[in-house]
Amino acid sequence: MKPISITVGDPRGVGPELLRKIADKNPKLNAGIICPPSCAKSLGLAMLPRLNIWPAQSDKPFFFWQDDDIKNFRSESERRRFVIDSLKTATKLALEKKASAIVTGPVSKALLKIGNEQYPGQTEIIAKLCNSNEFVMAFWVKNFLVALLTTHIPIKRVAATISRDLIAKKTKIVHESLKKLFKIRRPKIAICGLNPHAGEDGLLGDEENKTFHPAIERLKKLGFDVRGPIAADTVFYRAQNGEFDAVIACYHDQALAAVKTLDFLCAVHLTLGLPIIRTSPAHGTAYDIAGKKLASEKSFLNAIRLAGKLAKISTSY
Repeated sequence: MKPISITVGDPRGVGPELLRKIADKNPKLNAGIICPPSCAKSLGLAMLPRLNIWPAQSDKPFFFWQDDDIKNFRSESERRRFVIDSLKTATKLALEKKASAIVTGPVSKALLKIGNEQYPGQTEIIAKLCNSNEFVMAFWVKNFLVALLTTHIPIKRVAATISRDLIAKKTKIVHESLKKLFKIRRPKIAICGLNPHAGEDGLLGDEENKTFHPAIERLKKLGFDVRGPIAADTVFYRAQNGEFDAVIACYHDQALAAVKTLDFLCAVHLTLGLPIIRTSPAHGTAYDIAGKKLASEKSFLNAIRLAGKLAKISTSY
């Protein structure tokens, strides 16, 4: 299998130190770190083997991608450029089948919103590079998938954003991803309600009756094993106990509060619906502890391992 392409994320965050820790403890991981050799020392990664090309086979799996245009990371614009260039390189390698998957290090949303070309997050950059308009933000935790109908938008816009078509479209992507990437023949999917008690039959909101129920009935008629809308205060417990293969949540914190409670250190983010496999650690840059050797590498390491597992499954599908 081709190596996994890894980006360090924001070089001022915890990404570089976590990758160094991972490389020290797991020297046989079949992966390459995208980073210019000129910056390796400043990132604390200079002790690792360095190659300027992507080898088809190598006994030194960790290496740095040459990019002489990047000189340092002192300014926000230089860090932003490094992040975007790294994503471009990683995505290009995966699209060209020179990498089996990509794993992206943590980047702050604020860094991607400076300059003329602004992005909500790394996912949107990768999707644009892949020419993919339809994708789903998801998380793998405790052997089930948690996906989102909406992502980084204000809570006041959530209800107006969710439509019957959006529910159907996102559910289909989750369903196909579970079949292809996880080899689940008939995925069982739960859709979370938006309101408390999933609307209490209209007493606590009419979105479930007007939007969710019709969308779910349409999906059932198409042959999907989908349940809901189910109240958010019970659906994750039921999924954790094996009733569902995936839960589709309505908004960011409805999903992430459950994910990080279930497994704060080891959960993994993955993007569904792309022509490539992309995972990332389910945490941010942690600027406050960067460089202090306090951050756990577990989520980042799990992201690399999940990417490798999914790459092997998808090639045999």
